[in-house]
Amino acid sequence: MPITGAASAWGEEVYFAVPVKVPREKDARPVIVPGEIAYWPEGNAIAIGYGRTPISEGDETRLVSPCNVWARALGDVKTLAKVRAGRTIKVTAV
Repeated sequence: MPITGAASAWGEEVYFAVPVKVPREKDARPVIVPGEIAYWPEGNAIAIGYGRTPISEGDETRLVSPCNVWARALGDVKTLAKVRAGRTIKVTAV
């Protein structure tokens, strides 16, 4: 930590590639609680969902495939709606 990358958005999810390769864990899941921070093994990326994505059912936050949830955002993740593609994102340990 810190980990930085160029942001991409998919519905109400922001993700960015990181130089980390970790396999999918046994408890990986595609549906997360808004604000959970996950690692997407298939994309080598960190994903932060804050609402619906194009494949969500109802009001759930569904990522493209199962991800390893490893942290939770401390602030209001709805502010991620302002993030534009290419913007630098930084994740730090508290």
